[in-house]
This record gives sequence, structure tokens and C-alpha cells, in this order.
Amino acid sequence: MGKELHSVHYLSLGVHHYSNGQSGEHYTGGAINTKDGSFSLDYVELAYYYETIDKAGGPDDWWKVNVRKYLTGWTWESPQHDYYEKWLFEASRKKRLNRYGITTQLTAGYKHDRTYVSPGDNASFRDNMQYTAEAFIPVKCPKVRFFHWDNMSVYLRWDKGYDYYNINYQNRINRLQAGLVTGNF
Repeated sequence: MGKELHSVHYLSLGVHHYSNGQSGEHYTGGAINTKDGSFSLDYVELAYYYETIDKAGGPDDWWKVNVRKYLTGWTWESPQHDYYEKWLFEASRKKRLNRYGITTQLTAGYKHDRTYVSPGDNASFRDNMQYTAEAFIPVKCPKVRFFHWDNMSVYLRWDKGYDYYNINYQNRINRLQAGLVTGNF
């Protein structure tokens, strides 16, 4: 007996704010503090979603295509107005591998018209790619429980491109992260 599936299409429009959560001074010694300096950004995102839903078990397949416009002039830290890419075009796919209960997500992003500015330095980076791969692998051992959590999963994430946590996006990364998470994915 096959799965009973239905699909959903929808658009979303959102205004978002991101802060790196650091509280260091923006400038130290006349240069931008890229170690622990505070920075933030705002953006508008228009996205199209397509989901295939398994009526018995939730989302089975999920696609997202979005365009993001960064509102670089909105930040209250005026020296940051020109730090970030102006546009981001992104495509994502999340797929549940039902046989094992593993959920995977792949994302490719095209960042257009990136700029960073620091004292005495103004450089532009055009047309670069960002890639992300994520996986949630369920822990199927009933004797393994932490803090009374259930729905445990091992989380793996790989990033390639520019480090979005670094002020000015100057550093290239090829990073693998791992962790233990709980929740429905």
C-alpha cells in the first residue's frame, strides 16, 4: 500500500532582522573589530514553497526558491551600510529518507553584488556561491535519553563559501558541524 500524499504551493513575504549577538566595540584601534564586534542586518525575502505531505507522517519533500534583498541602509550602525551582499538568490530542497527516518537538506545560494568596507579599504566581490548540506539522523536507541528529551537526532551541517558569521564576509570557509538536537524535522 503506497503513501497517501498531497501537495501544497505557497508564497511568503517577510521582513527579517539578523544580529550576530556579540557585544564588542564596532571599531578597535581604528579598524573594524572582526573578532567580537557587534553587527546586524535587515532583509526582505520573497519565497515560493512546494511541499509534498505524507498525511500519516508530515512533510515528505520540500522545495524553496527565494530572492532576498538586503536593506543595508537600515542598520543603526552606519559604518556597516555597505558590508553585505545586496541580493541573494537561493534554492533549497529538504527530503525525508523514509527508510531510515533521516531528513536531509541541500541549499545553494548565489550572492550578487557583495561589498565590504573598512577604513582605507573598499573591495567588491561579485557573483559568488554558497553551499549548505544538513542532515538530521534519528537516534533509535530507547536507552539513550538526555534531560527527558525524546525525538533525538544527530545533526550534521557542512558549509562552503563565505563565513556569514564574520563581519564583512571576508573569510572563506569549508566547515563541518555536528551536534545532538531534539524536535520534529
